[in-house]
Amino acid sequence: MGRRKRVTLRDIAARLGISPFTVSKALSGKPGMSEETRELIIRTAQEMGYRWKGAGASPPRTVACAVPARFTGEYAYFADLLQGAEAAVREHGDRMTVVSITEADEQSLHLPPALLEASGVIYLPLLAPSWLELALKQGPAAIIIGFPDRHYQADSVVWDAWSGVGLCVDHLVAAGHRRIGYVGTPQVSAGHRLRWVAFQEALHEYGLAVDLGDVFHLPHVVTPEETLAAARDAFGPRRGQLPPALVCDFELVAVATARALSELGETGIALVCADQLGAGAQLSVPIPHIFYNRPAVGRRAVERLLRRLDRPDEPYEHIRVAVSLRTNGAGGS
Repeated sequence: MGRRKRVTLRDIAARLGISPFTVSKALSGKPGMSEETRELIIRTAQEMGYRWKGAGASPPRTVACAVPARFTGEYAYFADLLQGAEAAVREHGDRMTVVSITEADEQSLHLPPALLEASGVIYLPLLAPSWLELALKQGPAAIIIGFPDRHYQADSVVWDAWSGVGLCVDHLVAAGHRRIGYVGTPQVSAGHRLRWVAFQEALHEYGLAVDLGDVFHLPHVVTPEETLAAARDAFGPRRGQLPPALVCDFELVAVATARALSELGETGIALVCADQLGAGAQLSVPIPHIFYNRPAVGRRAVERLLRRLDRPDEPYEHIRVAVSLRTNGAGGS
């Protein structure tokens, strides 16, 4: 027989029609409510089987989020994931800590103590594969946000990149394009390689051939400036001969592609991004792009990790979050 589902602050709040924050205040003894309300919340929590520190429960669990330090200054992506994760952790009455993984950690295969001492770990995208493999073997229970290599023994949650790339190609074909190129970095991760394969499959479904002359695989760089320089180097020799439409595999590449093409005077090329564009993407012309709820991905990672801690013998799950295409008023031509 399976174990009972762990009751959360959100469950108690839903039962009483109040906010999880109010439930948390009541159970932690904080002021700001009547004793009648506090007693009702405590009684309901006890009836539902919720256990908290003030009621003699075991200490809250610590969820560590491992974040690659070399990327945190460039990606709103990580902030969105952490926002959703932290909200979910708090609702469960547990606590979260962010562990910054430096390049020195990755190169020396060093696992920070804060990671090893956590109850469970959420590994964010773009960590060095060799470091991540060691962490999964020697660290506590974990979930990966991203596409795991096939030999990783861990749960994962990520947005549905395969469908996202298909939506990008659908958009361009619907706009009348038959020659569609690709700009990407398949060497970066399993997820990026999957997008490249998905692009080829999407063209095949429309009876279109992949012209390798219209494929631009950029080097693995980190900053917007480096990515822009790589895009200039890739497009410059093909000026005047570039395909009329391009699918870009993620945000940095899409922004760099748009800017490089503008500098070259190639302003008539239709772009679409197989990733979500953050609010900080400064573009003169909107680019159609994939959209998904980033905080929801962080929240889903926490839910699955806590279930893993409660049920360690369950089969591993690989969760995909649905996506849509947002055009932001941009045309397909």
